[in-house]
Amino acid sequence: MAELRAPLGVYATLGNHDWSDCPEARTNGFSQSSIRRELARAGLSVLSNEAVRLPGGSYVVGLDSAIGHGSTMRPAPKHDAERAFENVPIDASVVLLAHEPDFFLDEDRPVALQLSGHTHGGQIGALGVLASYTSRYGNRLGYGHKSVGERHLVVSAGLGFDGVPIRTGRVSVITLVSLKSTAKASFLQKAN
Repeated sequence: MAELRAPLGVYATLGNHDWSDCPEARTNGFSQSSIRRELARAGLSVLSNEAVRLPGGSYVVGLDSAIGHGSTMRPAPKHDAERAFENVPIDASVVLLAHEPDFFLDEDRPVALQLSGHTHGGQIGALGVLASYTSRYGNRLGYGHKSVGERHLVVSAGLGFDGVPIRTGRVSVITLVSLKSTAKASFLQKAN
């Protein structure tokens, strides 16, 4: 990841496995994750319920994982949308990094584009039916490009897995999203 470069910076936010699968986090009460430290060491700006203003007035907002129990075993959600958006003007153009896609339908924030993962794209499926979604909205937010009005969501299947280390029905991908100043976005999925 240290080789990633972008003109306006490279940003990341943590997901539930960055907490639950981190031995350091499990021993410190889930207050710190070694994953965050390693991402920062590689030169990525890790956003945890915070916003960064970009040149021109756009913002990148990063939410920590919304899951505070279950697979993460954390005592309370780390996700704090109020804190993340507190300094973002209501009319600003926002790209939101939110690991879980449910935020897209749960809250009506002025977000032009939300980038998410978490669902693994429906990691396990048979006969074309993808059965393993970890969204309250099922396959509605399971994978790909979604939109509601002028708001857009891209859910990547990512590289990992949940539970059983098997992927059927959805290959691992790295998702590349190219934004243009015309407010149109092009979405390109690259299979790994």
